[in-house]
Formats: sequence, structure tokens, C-alpha cells
Amino acid sequence: MSMRGFGRHEDFPLVGRAEVGAVLVRDHACLRWVGANSYRTAHYPYSEVDLDLADEHGLLVVSESPCVGLSFADAPAIVQQRQAQATRALAELLARDCCRTCVVAWSVCNEPGGPQSVPTAEAKRQQTEALLELVALARAEGTRLVTFANIPEHCDEANRACDFLSLNEYVGWYYDVGKPLAEIGRQLEAKFVALEAEYAVLSPNWRERTRLPLYSTMFRGIRFFVAPRLHEEYAAQHRTPDPVLVHLMRRFVALHADFRKPIMVSECGADTLPGCHMMAPGLWSEEFQAGLLEVYTELERKLPFVFGVHVWNLADFRTPQMHLRAAGLNHKGVFTRLREPKLAAHMLRRAWRP
Repeated sequence: MSMRGFGRHEDFPLVGRAEVGAVLVRDHACLRWVGANSYRTAHYPYSEVDLDLADEHGLLVVSESPCVGLSFADAPAIVQQRQAQATRALAELLARDCCRTCVVAWSVCNEPGGPQSVPTAEAKRQQTEALLELVALARAEGTRLVTFANIPEHCDEANRACDFLSLNEYVGWYYDVGKPLAEIGRQLEAKFVALEAEYAVLSPNWRERTRLPLYSTMFRGIRFFVAPRLHEEYAAQHRTPDPVLVHLMRRFVALHADFRKPIMVSECGADTLPGCHMMAPGLWSEEFQAGLLEVYTELERKLPFVFGVHVWNLADFRTPQMHLRAAGLNHKGVFTRLREPKLAAHMLRRAWRP
């Protein structure tokens, strides 16, 4: 089964971040209209009314703890206090949602790591231990899969204790910004050919390793077991006309070969101003967003170990002001803040509701 859906936020004009029944009903109507079957409660537990609707409509939920950007660069006392708070928050989430039919996985945090939060080897060790504690706490619940969302470059050894990798991937927006999709792909091509050669030296049999079973685990008494022929899929990538897709396939094949875990794209996207159209797709245009997200739907079809894509975000939402936030909004939604569809929503509807 493929997980197709979104990260979301409880946000709406005038009321801001608040529980509004009519907005929740509209959000779930948008999910059904576009053909989504799941969502992640990024980056905090959502209203119980929201989960009532998910139970009613048969949506799958990755329930996420309110732990974002955990840092281990502070004084030891602060790190310990933060870990105690993260543990308490996760325990409260598990207690609240453990009987929910819709909840199929726990996400214990979002985007830990990074150069600033783990500036030393000791900080990196502390992060791994802290994440392993959170993963173990969620696994003790005993009935759901366990993961945490991370940027691909910041994957931690603790990811090996998870059931699957959740990757927040923003090629074309947060890096290699302001370039056409084709140019992004050409420049990344040379970069990742070099990385692939380096990886082959470190692990010469990595292509053979991708033939191994990618997922074998018990979930509610059922043994999940998949053994795709990834070597043919990897070779086939060189025939694809989309260079961004080539880059993403190489990136994900290497991560899968290393961690031996199924992969879910937990975030992807680009900010898009409603009504901004360009004949040659450029940043902020609806055409650019639709084209970029189409790459991810293709990625899921081509790589059998990629079992889901959650687009960031279902709808535009308010954020602190900064140069990347036009009018103080994050415009990565495929629906506007008033929940009207952009071009990308129509593209996803065609892809997810054939």
C-alpha cells in the first residue's frame, strides 16, 4: 500500500492556529477530493476531533510528537531538561492516541541534527542516545511502526532502529534555489555521480545489497516482506528524461542501501503564490510547484522501496516574517489558506485518483 497525503497545520485566517470544526471538515474534504489516504500530524498532536474524522473517513495517520529541531549544543543541564520534556510529551501522545484506529505509526520527532545542533562528536553521540530512547519508548507501545522525520543529510544512527525512514527532501527550493528544474538536475548530476563513486568504494557490493529484502517486520501479527529487483530499476533511471528525478533516485537508492529501510518522503514541495503562472515554470509559479511534485509521484512509482509521499503542505499557513515567506505565509500548500485548489492539487488528483 502507498501512503499518499500531506503534512498539515491547524491554521486558518482570523483564528490562526486553533481548532475550528468547520475548517477541520473542509480539510478532510480536501484530502478526499485530491485522493489522499493519509497525513502526518506535523509537528504536534492534532485535535482529537481531527482524529475522529480520520477514523470516520478511513484515513491513515502518522502521529507526531511535538519535538522539533532537538539541539545538543547547549549546556548538559539544558540538554537533559529538554530530553525529559521530549520524553514526557511523547508519553502523553502515546497514552492519548494508542487506541485510535487511524494511527498507524509514531513519529518521535522532526528534523533533529544538523551542524548547529550537533557541533561536536560528543553532541552527535548524545543525539543518537536521546533519539534511541525516544524510539524505544514508542516501540514499547507495541502495535505501531516507529519513525522520525529527518533531512537526508542529517540521518542518524538512530534511524536504524526505526521501521522506516521519513525524509524531508526539498531539492529545488531550500537548495539550488532559483534555477529551472532541468538546470538543477544537470548541476546535481555531476555532484551525485562523484558521491556515487565514493559510495561504491566504501561499499563495493551496494548494488547487490539493494536486491535484499527491504522490509521484513511484524505489524499487528502480519509479516510484511518485499523483495524488489532494484538493480533493474536503478539502471532504468538513466533513461528517464527528468534530471531531478535522476538525482532523487540516486540519493534514495544510496540511503536505502545504507540503512536497509523502506523510505517515505515525509515532506517535499515549493512555495507557490496562488495565481502566479509562467510559461517557463519558475519559482513561486503554480507550474513550478506542479512540475516539482509530479517528480515525487514518479519517484514513488519507480522505486519500490519508496512506499509513500506526503507533500508539504495541504494548505498555505501563517509563519513568522522572513524573506522566504511572502506576506508572512508559507505558500507550500497545494490549497490556498482558504482551502481552494492550486494547479498542483489538480495534478495530484489526477495522479492519486486515476
